[in-house]
Order: sequence, then structure tokens, then C-alpha cells
Amino acid sequence: MAKPPDRSSTEARWPVLISIIGLGGSSLALPEPLVLGPRWLIPAGVGVLLVPTVWAYFSGRHRLDKILGYGISVIVTLALVGSLARLIESVPSMTQAMISLLCIAILASRAIGLL
Repeated sequence: MAKPPDRSSTEARWPVLISIIGLGGSSLALPEPLVLGPRWLIPAGVGVLLVPTVWAYFSGRHRLDKILGYGISVIVTLALVGSLARLIESVPSMTQAMISLLCIAILASRAIGLL
């Protein structure tokens, strides 16, 4: 009986790569008070893990690919949670950066048709 093809070998990887790069670069778009650490830290961390993840996938080391993928998810999630915590912390003072961020969010949501 023929073995069915491995699902991981038939999935397209480029949509995932684009979304991970976008999430990793989200710290570059945030105002300085919301970013944890230097602006380059999160994109660099994601990039450092993304290159071996792609290599592991194409070389057939799927366990390593999965572990590195979890590492990328942890970095991005912690960065987003930290930025959210800083945003919530600064809402009572509503600094100028937060007001400009709110205006950008409103304009962006109208541009994509959410409001």
C-alpha cells in the first residue's frame, strides 16, 4: 500500500515567511515608548531563527524546523505582549505618541474598510 504524501512537504511556505517577517518587523512601526529594547532586537531575533528554520525545512529536518518555529512564535508573542502591556500602562497619561498611534490605527482601519 502506498504511503500518502507528507502534508508538510506539500504546503506552501512563502505565506508563512511573509507573515513572520511582517510580525518581526512590527517593532519598527511602533512608537519608541512601546518597543521593548532596541528597535532592531526583535527583527534580528526573528531573522536569526528564520534562516535556519527554512534550511531545516528544506533539508528534511522537520523536528528542528518545528522547534525553531516555536522559538520564533515565542519571540514574536512576547514582543507583542510587552508592547501591549506598555500601551495599557501609558493609556492613563495618553502621551502624544499614543495619540498619534490612535490616529494611525483609525486611518488604517478606515483604509482597509473595517469602520
